[in-house]
Amino acid sequence: MATKSVALRDVAQRKTDAYYMRMDPAVKAAGEKAAEDDHRSLASLIEKLLVTYLTERGYLPKRRQK
Repeated sequence: MATKSVALRDVAQRKTDAYYMRMDPAVKAAGEKAAEDDHRSLASLIEKLLVTYLTERGYLPKRRQK
């Protein structure tokens, strides 16, 4: 049964979609600085911000705290 659990966890963590976006160069530069300060990539920061926004507004379920 542990194998199934590991497999499901791996599927949940896998990135499956790419999205190209255009943005103002000043916004991108500020985002890159903020991402660097948070030790993450710009893509990771954008995903974090989007998940937070969608969760707060009920579009995504709230994650349980570990």
